[in-house]
Amino acid sequence: MKCRPSQSPLTLSLAVCLALISLPGCSPQPGPIPNSPASSLPSPSAPDSEPNQPTEPSPSSLPSPEPDLTLGEWTPLTSGFVDQPVASVLTPSNFVTPVTPLSVSGNGSLKLVRNYVKPGKPIIINFATGNDFKPTAWIGLVPSAVTHGNESFNDLHDIARQNLGNKSIGQLSFNSPTSEGNYDLRMFDGDGNEAASISFVVSRELSPSERGQSKLWLNNQFVRPGQPIVLRLTAPSSFEPSAWVGVVPSEISHGEEYLNDQHDLSWKYLEGLTSGELSFNAPATAGNYDFRLHDANNGKEVCYASFTVTRELPQADVAASFLKLERFSYRPGESIQMSFGAASSYAATGWIGMLPASLPHGEPAANDQQALAKKSLAGKTAGSFTYTAPSQPGTYDLRLHDQTGNGTEIGYIRFQVTE
Repeated sequence: MKCRPSQSPLTLSLAVCLALISLPGCSPQPGPIPNSPASSLPSPSAPDSEPNQPTEPSPSSLPSPEPDLTLGEWTPLTSGFVDQPVASVLTPSNFVTPVTPLSVSGNGSLKLVRNYVKPGKPIIINFATGNDFKPTAWIGLVPSAVTHGNESFNDLHDIARQNLGNKSIGQLSFNSPTSEGNYDLRMFDGDGNEAASISFVVSRELSPSERGQSKLWLNNQFVRPGQPIVLRLTAPSSFEPSAWVGVVPSEISHGEEYLNDQHDLSWKYLEGLTSGELSFNAPATAGNYDFRLHDANNGKEVCYASFTVTRELPQADVAASFLKLERFSYRPGESIQMSFGAASSYAATGWIGMLPASLPHGEPAANDQQALAKKSLAGKTAGSFTYTAPSQPGTYDLRLHDQTGNGTEIGYIRFQVTE
């Protein structure tokens, strides 16, 4: 209410006026107050407090007036991953297939040890002649597209040829063409006739049977940076000793050995291994990677198995982790009793640090440097620690980590320090 001048003939005493002025909501009327003795009374704009009481802390030293719903609650930073085994995927192939029957036998027979061969590699042919073969009988390497039958016509198109002489049975070795494609080895009786033929493929790709034998397995899809990885594999015996497996970032295009060779982070030769295990260390940088299998140096990528390097923990490890406080408000210098649970996978390297709540989460290296106090789990999966509350009022965290350096902040619990 506003104070108005009294209409009574009685004169209000100065003390009564001053008392009315000091009432909440009263506004003094214009004009000076003569010799007011009320200097001991609080100003209308002063805080509503008792005289001679200690000054309240400034708002900057007080906790936020908004309630912090996370106080005293264990807060995991991740739900963790669910791991699973990984099987290999065949790299897309442009493999060509024979355009003619693999073997056509007439007056004689031909047999190949392999119907698929890399460019420029040896190819072994077994032969048996038929009746009435001349000493000028021969076997030639001819593109499959060349018309069969006429000896003279085939002789014009052969890439390589060898005479049989008087041999009726035996084995010959040719070098396959350097160009990929379909080819025949054709046998002629020396009397103008094609006696037998057999087709084969020259390709940098693997044959279907070789691809079927090429496999990779990983026990885990997720691995920690630098963690050992055991890779299981099978490979055909036809692979060269220079066949190799490498770790390559997943974004690198598949297929070409030379491209993978430019980007591999680590690699190992198979050296004739057709079934077994190879050990690697995961890359130090989190991301998606592949193990890629190649049949030879300057060969082709055959198959790959993908995995993820992550600083996160398995879901089961996260579920086993917690921090617990008896209460969430403490005085400066007061003892803080905290209990914890941890997974056995990180108990040997884990630690718990006290930090200001304002510091960003998820950076274990920064947490390690700025921690006000630290306790090592020392191999324990459960237990308790005693901390001392900081001397400065404010909001703080106790943060659980799986390891120092390139590790993971698993979660935290928050508390306040007040005067």
